[in-house]
Amino acid sequence: MIGEGLRWAALGVAVVGLVAGCSSGDDDAGGGKVATLASADGPKPSASVGVDDQRPVIRLDATEAEREQLWHMWEACLVKEGGSEFRGQKGVYLEKLHGEDPTYKPVFAKCAAKEPEDYVSRLERTDPAASKDAWHRLYLCVKGKVYKVNSPEPDTGAFGLSEIGPQGDWGSRGIKDCEKQVYAQGK
Repeated sequence: MIGEGLRWAALGVAVVGLVAGCSSGDDDAGGGKVATLASADGPKPSASVGVDDQRPVIRLDATEAEREQLWHMWEACLVKEGGSEFRGQKGVYLEKLHGEDPTYKPVFAKCAAKEPEDYVSRLERTDPAASKDAWHRLYLCVKGKVYKVNSPEPDTGAFGLSEIGPQGDWGSRGIKDCEKQVYAQGK
């Protein structure tokens, strides 16, 4: 009887540990952010998961520290697999610097599942129709906030700013608010 109670207690502790480990990215005991494999903000994985679908998704509301942590994890893999020349280079430019050289292709292949991908790019890659719809809604929102915008691309719906006005550039609060509003609807 005592053994049965201990087994249930151990099971309860394990379940609590799993739930705590799958939280929404709260700080861990060391004070850093916990990296998660899936994000409530990201597209849902399909039955067959490729390397690109294993990549961590940078949430729209991610802090700069969270973004940097994800890029650092990819860089650490590149350094481990390819050497110290990969250290200290900004993640986005790393592949452009070495991606065409066949010497580095195996390194990038080994670390492909750790390269961060932003939410919008993931949606464009995994669901082009939903992405085009989201771009259309984003266009309407941004235009409604009186930003000067280019005409959307016919195939993707993507657009940019035609002029930087008093509201700011693409990284301004108004556009970020539109992105959060538009992409929250797609969950």
